[in-house]
Amino acid sequence: TSLARDAAELMLDRARDREQPAWVAYARHQWIRAMPLETYGLAARHAGRIAAEIQPHLADPTVRQAAGQLHLQAALCSAVAVRVADADAHLAEAGAEAATLGEPVGTGWNNQWFGPHNVTLWRMVIANELGESERALSLAEGWAPPENEPPPAGDI
Repeated sequence: TSLARDAAELMLDRARDREQPAWVAYARHQWIRAMPLETYGLAARHAGRIAAEIQPHLADPTVRQAAGQLHLQAALCSAVAVRVADADAHLAEAGAEAATLGEPVGTGWNNQWFGPHNVTLWRMVIANELGESERALSLAEGWAPPENEPPPAGDI
C-alpha cells in the first residue's frame, strides 16, 4: 500500500502543479483507497477536507464527478470506522451531485461511472458494511446497471 500511496502523492503533485482540481480529487481518492482499514476514520476526514478544497471548482462537471466519487469513498471509510452519521452525510453529498449530473456518458470522467446508479450501488455496499442487510436488499430491489451509450467518437 505504500507504493500505491506514493503513486497517488506523485499524481497529486502533478495535478496541483497543473492546477487540475478534478485530478487533485482523484489522486486523493486513490491515496485514501491505499490507506489501511484501521485508519479509515482519518481517511474519511481527509476526504472531507479535499472535497472542501475543490469546492470553488464545482462548475466543472469533471470536478463534480471526482468530488462525488471522493464522497463515496469517504462514506465507505466512515462506514468501516462505524461513523454512521458521517457515512450518511457523504452519501447525501454524492447523491446530490449525481442527481444533478445524471448518468455519465459512457463510463464518465476517468472511467469513474459516477451517476445515480453508481451512488445506489455504493449505498448497497455501505449498508452491507454496516450490517444492514435488509436495507441493502431493499436498495437492490429493481436496481440494474444503466444502459450507457458509448461516448461520441474522438472523446475516448
